[in-house]
Amino acid sequence: MIGAAWPGAVLPQAAKKDKPPPGILVNDVHSQLNSSRVWRIVQPDTLDGIRAALKAAQKEFRERTGGGINGKKWVGPLLPRNFKAPINYRWPEYVTTVRGTEWWIPEGA
Repeated sequence: MIGAAWPGAVLPQAAKKDKPPPGILVNDVHSQLNSSRVWRIVQPDTLDGIRAALKAAQKEFRERTGGGINGKKWVGPLLPRNFKAPINYRWPEYVTTVRGTEWWIPEGA
C-alpha cells in the first residue's frame, strides 16, 4: 500500500501549520496519487440540477479569471509552448492476485 504524509511528518520545518489547508481532499480511485483540494462537491440528480451546477461553475470560472480565458485575473499555462511532454515513461499495470490488488511495471513497455 502506498500512502502519503503531511509535509510536517517528513520535514520538521513544514510542521508549523496546526491544521490542513482549507477545502475537501479528493483523490482518484485507482492510483491514489493525484490528490487535490476542492471547495465543494456537487452531485446533481436531475437535469435541472445538472444545469444549475454547470451554470454555477461557469459563473465561478468567470469570477475567478476576471472574465474567462484571457480575463483580468487569468493565469495562462505555466509550461512553455515548446514543452515536450514526457510520454515515454512506463506505466504500472494493476493485477488481482490471491494477495489482493497489486501493481507492477511490465518489462519492455
